[in-house]
Amino acid sequence: MPTARQTFIPLAYGAVVWIAAAMVIRFWRAALFDRGAIHAVLYFAPLVAGFLFVWLGAKLAGLTAENLVEGTAVAVTIALFLDGAALAWFGSLYGDFMANQPYGAASLLWGVGGFMLAVFVIERRGASGS
Repeated sequence: MPTARQTFIPLAYGAVVWIAAAMVIRFWRAALFDRGAIHAVLYFAPLVAGFLFVWLGAKLAGLTAENLVEGTAVAVTIALFLDGAALAWFGSLYGDFMANQPYGAASLLWGVGGFMLAVFVIERRGASGS
């Protein structure tokens, strides 16, 4: 069971990472969503970056192997809530609403998937002693 600190820090960390990702999408959307190579990289980068972000979040929150999944779930849950609110009520956050909304939402969902994939791989490796 995570402590209050191990819950609050992932909550704040998830919000900060989401804000940073939303701002990258907002200000660099023309380059990111060009439907070319950079666009493809944008969707696969979170699968790799997820490991770095999970590791950093775990260090900041003092998460252990026993509560790493729970702490990461808190972080991605707040990010999903924030993204849902942004899409529902503040779609212009991503710039040109209709042109970028699906790409911005999809890239953030891939980010959440990357985080969760990373935490389960890390947890599995820890459980197997690798």
